Amino acid sequence: SSGINAEYGDDGIVRLFDVRSDQEISQYSYEYPIAGVSSVATSLSGRIIFAGYDDFNVILWDTLLGEPVAVLSEHQGKLSCLGVDKDGVALCTGSWDNLLKIWN
Repeated sequence: SSGINAEYGDDGIVRLFDVRSDQEISQYSYEYPIAGVSSVATSLSGRIIFAGYDDFNVILWDTLLGEPVAVLSEHQGKLSCLGVDKDGVALCTGSWDNLLKIWN
């Protein structure tokens, strides 16, 4: 375990906490969030946070820069699940549009 935990919800903010100290260490959100966060996954290195939003998009947040580096926007329903394959090569997203998409 890395000792880092992600918390997210309807406010559109992804918060990272250090589990050992119970302290928030960073936040990722737009200045004016327009949709809640429904699922989160991280890259194997921990550098990228994949956040699935209720507005049908997945935003890739760079944890070092603290800003979005890409948006995946091909779903037609809010995101319900995200997962990174064990090799770290692909991201799988699931949505209320009844589709699973593989991104690499």
